Amino acid sequence: MFEQGTGANNMTSWMELREYMLAKLLWNVDADPDSLLHDFCIHYYGLAAQPVEELYREMHRALIASGKRLDIYGYPVDAADGYLAPGQIAKYQALIAAAYDSLHHYTQANNLYHSRYGLFTDQVVRDRIRYLELSIDYAVIELTMAGHLPMDSTFLPRTDRFIADGTRLGINILHEMGYTLQEYRSDIDNFLAKSLQPNLARHCPVTLLHQPDSQYYAGGAQGLTDGKAGILDYRHTWLGFYGDTLDAVVDLGSRKTIHEIRLDFFYFPLSWIFLPQTINFYISNDGKRWHLVGTQHPDDPERLAVPEIKTIASPLFRRRARYVRVEAVPLPTIPVWHRATGNPAWIFTDEIVVR
Repeated sequence: MFEQGTGANNMTSWMELREYMLAKLLWNVDADPDSLLHDFCIHYYGLAAQPVEELYREMHRALIASGKRLDIYGYPVDAADGYLAPGQIAKYQALIAAAYDSLHHYTQANNLYHSRYGLFTDQVVRDRIRYLELSIDYAVIELTMAGHLPMDSTFLPRTDRFIADGTRLGINILHEMGYTLQEYRSDIDNFLAKSLQPNLARHCPVTLLHQPDSQYYAGGAQGLTDGKAGILDYRHTWLGFYGDTLDAVVDLGSRKTIHEIRLDFFYFPLSWIFLPQTINFYISNDGKRWHLVGTQHPDDPERLAVPEIKTIASPLFRRRARYVRVEAVPLPTIPVWHRATGNPAWIFTDEIVVR
């Protein structure tokens, strides 16, 4: 038998159920999984057992019905038209609400549950339900940032609760190689800043010297100014260039006062994705004669399996110009510390922000 986990002290959704089922089936390979699920929910979720069991069964049913693989490296956006479709998420949220509602007997005096179990059990089970709900909240946050759910007034409060309750319940990282709740919140803040704050380049026409790879096209040149900021999944909304320089020219339409040019890059060496070795920022009034306003040489840390979004910005300046150009030169080859050394390196980027 082979079993693989997420490392010491890492927490995942439904982990208690999986541990229980594995232990029981190792002891008796002929045990009935449906009966084990029911037994676990009764003993672990008490009065909330029925809606929690329905939640698990509905998730399982929807996943099987979708015909899609549940990938070890998957993200919620991969199931946006499957078991995490908007209608399905609404069902899960209703079952979570029913689970909370079922706890009222623990807190009402003069009944058997209150006298035997009381307020302590209510809080313990309530936290167990909230722990389950966190995975649904995470999916909603990710799907909202990816554009599959509407960005509305619930987004920030949901994010605040996710971070606060995740911290309170002992969730230290969201990725087995290390991605803290605080880092996640920072990426969300960066996403909101790129998506909602003023950007002179938003929806402006873009010309590329080299086209992105067809696998990671993300709208092509216009994907750099479409207002869709990248999330922590390079397969969505990111433009990928394999061994080619990103050389992008943005036409602002008229001369504008510019203070800064910035854009984000995805870093994930496990998938051969590195930061550029050089990023040059230019401005021009005619799109022919270019004035260099800044150069950056980001470091490529030797971290193989930790994805990261890195913001690279020009130095602050004050100039009027109509055209903005960004030139990001990739590493000549993948560095020697990597198992794919000698091969071309990918660079991934999303929005060009001009302020």
